[in-house]
Amino acid sequence: MLTAIAAYLIASLIVLRIEARLLPTTENVAVVGWMTERIYLPLLRYAAVLALLLFGYPQIFGITDAPTLTQLFADDTRRIDLLMNIGLALSLALPLIPIANQVPGIILSAQAILTACVLVSWMAPQMGIAEPKYFMGWPVVLAVASLNVLAYLMGRALLALFADAHRTRGHLLLMDGLRLLAEIPAVLIYTFALGRQFG
Repeated sequence: MLTAIAAYLIASLIVLRIEARLLPTTENVAVVGWMTERIYLPLLRYAAVLALLLFGYPQIFGITDAPTLTQLFADDTRRIDLLMNIGLALSLALPLIPIANQVPGIILSAQAILTACVLVSWMAPQMGIAEPKYFMGWPVVLAVASLNVLAYLMGRALLALFADAHRTRGHLLLMDGLRLLAEIPAVLIYTFALGRQFG
């Protein structure tokens, strides 16, 4: 599990570094800026979450006895493509929902949750569970949502310490960093709850 968290943190730092270099080059090109904000950066953030889930498997579900990733992906060679398509589809669709656009971290959590559900749907039949459960109860939903809202509010509070004229891109990157950091407990809360059905 520590390896998975380390991989996620390293990937997140790489994402923030790329974001810092990429965004200034797109400020004056509307189409490129839109694609960067809605496609490229969300996919990079999703890649970091994917690293957390795959490097942490199966311990990220709170279990140790499960089919290996090799076994899961051997059943269908298109499964990797499916995981990447999940990231792309949600990064495009969810910003159209007002609340998701207001609290961007929700998009990353949704990508992580759906990916975790897909992994469970692949592993469950091999573990004797024909119909796994994916809704883990409202307390879990509220906990995940609360972490994202808290990270968003903390970021806004930090920005409020600086007058508009003194805000830099670094301050905005700090908000993104808080959002990425909040994903660790958010993902673990859901995946551990998801894994309880495997005993």
